[in-house]
Amino acid sequence: MDSDDEDSGQKAMQVAGAVFSKSKDIGEKHGATILAVLILFGLLYFWLVVLPKPLTVTITLAEADSNATVSGAQVEADYLASPYIFTSVKTSRAIPKSDGRYEFSGVPSNTEGIVLRVRKTTEYENYNGQISTEGSAKTMPVTLFKKTLLRMESTFVSGSIAPSCTKAFNVPILNNDTENDAEVALLSDKLPYFKADKRVISAGETANATFSITTNYPDSDKNPAFVSGEVRIRGTKASVVANITITKKPDLSLDTNEIQNKIGETKLVKITNAGKGAITGVRLAMDDSSRRLVSLTGLNENSAFDLEAGQAKKVYITSVDAGIGIITVSADCTAPLQLPVKISAPD
Repeated sequence: MDSDDEDSGQKAMQVAGAVFSKSKDIGEKHGATILAVLILFGLLYFWLVVLPKPLTVTITLAEADSNATVSGAQVEADYLASPYIFTSVKTSRAIPKSDGRYEFSGVPSNTEGIVLRVRKTTEYENYNGQISTEGSAKTMPVTLFKKTLLRMESTFVSGSIAPSCTKAFNVPILNNDTENDAEVALLSDKLPYFKADKRVISAGETANATFSITTNYPDSDKNPAFVSGEVRIRGTKASVVANITITKKPDLSLDTNEIQNKIGETKLVKITNAGKGAITGVRLAMDDSSRRLVSLTGLNENSAFDLEAGQAKKVYITSVDAGIGIITVSADCTAPLQLPVKISAPD
């Protein structure tokens, strides 16, 4: 190696030695300060990134269906936040506020789930559920159901309904309260065009609460086979499942246009379902005059019966007095038919 290369290598070694010597002097003089700064940055990162932040979670209590706020409840929660080495399961009781609000303070922001319990034993069913602080949601709504002595007498309601039809269905309900009458209102959010009137059920008695639905369908093979949904007593959990079959269009017909007899004569009338779908609730009704003019055999007035497609019902009508009247035949989902009655005296 020539002298120029030796000089360059020696100079480089001298510079490196000087830098190392200076770094060593800085480390000896300021090592404690540097270490303190590093520890400070570590603590700051742990505080900002790792350590859960306390937040306030608000529970709002409202009554089912009416949305009336509920106060005076006992609201408790168990929660566990990660990292688990820094927290443990904690049971806290919420602080009641106004307007049905209950607050938990100091809940870690990374809480994975809160097991919530709500007790208001005299009026409402207990609530047990799990909520989360995920995202920005810090206010959690909870719905409470009223306790009730009303009991559904069956677990489901079945039946059938034709296309483009409005039809009523009954739900038998027992009032288990032997001292107080109870008002019942039925609700459903799945059955089409659901309607129900309020009714009062006397103490200790069973009565039918009635609801109606409307099928806004044409007569088509593409119609759904059935409609179903929960029917619930307003404000409570008491409910039944309704499963209603959708049939083809019915066709109610009579084999005669009128009853024209002499006193003592009998005429046979056939009430027929000439359509493709079942007919329910077929009834025969007479006006005041007809009740005096004729008697029925095979069917009582206002007795309801069903007819499958193509099926017929025979009614024998015997004339007992002279005069003019009208017999009406009606059924669910069909137009009523009128049968004029003209009875004359024998020759």
